[in-house]
Amino acid sequence: MDFGILEHQIELDGNSIVVEIYNLMGKNCLTASFSQKEKIIVDISMLTTGIYFVRLKDENGKNVVRKFVKM
Repeated sequence: MDFGILEHQIELDGNSIVVEIYNLMGKNCLTASFSQKEKIIVDISMLTTGIYFVRLKDENGKNVVRKFVKM
């Protein structure tokens, strides 16, 4: 994985996906929308080093949350 790219394959319903990235303080650092769900690639190069949570949600309300470390 590139240190400026977050890449993830997910199992969500629906055709559109919203990606939200939060820092440990709960501040939303990035929000992006995608219409294709097979492979989501998000540029995280602007984030500082630290621990983050990424939430992926579809239009049906299904959520997936993962933790990642930006080095």
